[in-house]
Amino acid sequence: MSRLLCMIVLSGLCIACNRPLKAIQSVKKKEPQITLNEDIEPKRITLYTSNLSEDMNMLATQNDEIVVLLYYHPHGNMDTVQLVSSEYHVFTNIDTLHTYSWTPAEEEDDDYYTLVMIEEDNETPIPILDSAIRSNWLRLKTDFQADNYSGIRQYLGDEDILGVTSFTWTTLPTFENRRSARFSIKGVHKMDKYRYDVIITR
Repeated sequence: MSRLLCMIVLSGLCIACNRPLKAIQSVKKKEPQITLNEDIEPKRITLYTSNLSEDMNMLATQNDEIVVLLYYHPHGNMDTVQLVSSEYHVFTNIDTLHTYSWTPAEEEDDDYYTLVMIEEDNETPIPILDSAIRSNWLRLKTDFQADNYSGIRQYLGDEDILGVTSFTWTTLPTFENRRSARFSIKGVHKMDKYRYDVIITR
């Protein structure tokens, strides 16, 4: 009798344990979808994250404190850097989509822009970040491409560069006589994957 009772109790525990597991296995994370069409307003920058850069660090806030800097290179001269837009955003697992306005420079079609995305740890003011980037532009870009984190730390301290992307309007699709840039900033930093999708319209 006692053996039969033990078997019944164990069977009940196994069923109870398996139910949450099946429920978890049945949940599939959907990939983010950002459509680029005529409904997107002009002179807007849209950011969408599907993977935060600090959501795996149990000692961090689990949020991304992001600074987005957009630079202009007149006459296609990549050595000349002018700041045209700067924004600070906090992304969470719930708050994943941010859109804001910007004012394009008086550019020619073959002029370049560069978007720099930084994840802040020490809340460095944007003017200080901008000054450090413009003063050390070529070195920072080279260090980022080479994954030279110690080199970046010399100029930005503990702030992390997540992406550096350059583009020109002449190579971009046109919607309703409006040029738009769309790209993804993704990678692995400190063993944590991240991804941001970006749309820029003028």
